[in-house]
Amino acid sequence: MGWGDDLLYIHKCEQLRQGATVRPTRNRRPRPISDLWRNVPWIDAQGEQAIEELEYLGRWGRAYQFPELNYTPTPPQTELLAESDYNLAQHIQHKHTAYTLICPDAKGKGTHHDVNKTWYHWQDLCDELSQRGHNVVRLKHIAEAKKYRHATDYVTANIRQSLAVVEKAQLVITTDGFWHHASAYTKTNCVVIYGSCTSDRDLGYTEQANITTVDEHSPCYTIHKKCNKCVENMWNISAKDVMDEIVNRGWG
Repeated sequence: MGWGDDLLYIHKCEQLRQGATVRPTRNRRPRPISDLWRNVPWIDAQGEQAIEELEYLGRWGRAYQFPELNYTPTPPQTELLAESDYNLAQHIQHKHTAYTLICPDAKGKGTHHDVNKTWYHWQDLCDELSQRGHNVVRLKHIAEAKKYRHATDYVTANIRQSLAVVEKAQLVITTDGFWHHASAYTKTNCVVIYGSCTSDRDLGYTEQANITTVDEHSPCYTIHKKCNKCVENMWNISAKDVMDEIVNRGWG
């Protein structure tokens, strides 16, 4: 389960808690407390609310995996960040004033998402963004992560700092995951590159620019092995496709 799920579960808590303290569970097993929940007083380390996964027609899953439920992702309304969480965002603003955040490291190397949700043209995009005057910023958690020309790297200490950087960005460009859910929460302009592994139909927001491959294959949701068609579809989405969305939306 990822940070994007943790963010969406806060909204579920807002809907279901009815004034009580809650704690999300998975298959009736209590979850560790997420760092994103630290400032939420009504998410209790001892309370439990079965909201992370649900049993539907005899199987467990997340809401978006059951089309019959017509699930719509909704960001929470609760204020999540403290003043100290903005230190890195303020430093970046001091250096760049306005900045575009790219998120090429959305999923860890070696996971199924590393192949099925990876986009392959980040360097071409950085080159084009730079030519159009964007100050390109990239957050990373490890010093060994790949470097991109025309992008300034910053190492984030925790997910709360990352959320604050999203809030202060003029534009976020990412594959689907925490960063696009965070952009919806902070109301930051966002381009999301889906390809065909997942779909904005299930996970997206109408105010974002969603680049989704629509064919007989999509959405695939292959989660445990490489899908060659997903890889091919992501490769076929070019940096120009992304820039066209940015220009058409008037985002730079």
